[in-house]
Amino acid sequence: MLIGALMYNGVLAFMGFSGYTWVLGIVLFFFGSSRNLMNLSINAQAIGVQALYTRSIMSSFHAIWSMAGFAGAAFGYLMVTLNVIPGWHLLGVSLFLTALTLFYYKDVLDQQPDHKVKRSIFTLPPKGMLIFSFICFASMACENTMYDWSGIYIRQVLHGTKGVATIAFVVYMVAMTSGRFIGDRMADRFGIRRVLAASGLLITAGFVIIVGSPFIPITLIGYLLTGFGVSCVVPFVFSLAGKMPMSNPGAALASISSLGYLGFLLVPPMIGYVAQATSLRVSFAIIALMGLLMVRLSSRIQIP
Repeated sequence: MLIGALMYNGVLAFMGFSGYTWVLGIVLFFFGSSRNLMNLSINAQAIGVQALYTRSIMSSFHAIWSMAGFAGAAFGYLMVTLNVIPGWHLLGVSLFLTALTLFYYKDVLDQQPDHKVKRSIFTLPPKGMLIFSFICFASMACENTMYDWSGIYIRQVLHGTKGVATIAFVVYMVAMTSGRFIGDRMADRFGIRRVLAASGLLITAGFVIIVGSPFIPITLIGYLLTGFGVSCVVPFVFSLAGKMPMSNPGAALASISSLGYLGFLLVPPMIGYVAQATSLRVSFAIIALMGLLMVRLSSRIQIP
């Protein structure tokens, strides 16, 4: 986690000073890989902290991540308004986050590495983990679809303005963040499996409203439901995977993410190909099926 965080912050400092496209490409490659190194290890740390509590807290960690996204966007807007050079902006953020990393590292949970099992560099999830991987795949596909295509859908299909498209994305993000803040209470009250099933239904309902509505205000309701739907899926799947006896938390999250992130990476470009051949409505209608897939898979989860 420490190595990933320091690499992540360090690479960020170089991004604004990349004078050539090929240099930026190399920097972005290491930025993405160090991000995932930190992301997986910090989620494993979160699972360890979760084990110290009888109530659910995992969703709240991801809610803080969402809040950080809003904070980063707001600070970036301020830097643009003040005409701060991007290189100095990113360097300042890098130094600040590095200082926070080093200051708080002493308080992290002491988790010893697992030397008992020898693993190859690239591994697929074991059979017992596949169901978690497919749920993550479906959720991340829906989540990144909204990141990449929600604004384009508003502008191209419903002919909304750029401002309306921005509002629509903010509605989605606020719903996702709010869902993560209340997700732990829902899990404690109804159980994670029921919350995952409800999440799939919300995603499907949201996309059906988006596809079927010719009016922007009603479409925003679909964005709202979709945001609530995707909010808690990944944190709760990570939490369940960490409880499985077949693997330590870090190995469990790495194996699940090996398939789960394919949904984040591959599905949004496929939406573009389908939209080019048919329409964005058809593409979004296909994504609605991901929610139903999550409902089906969540019913088969065996919670230890």
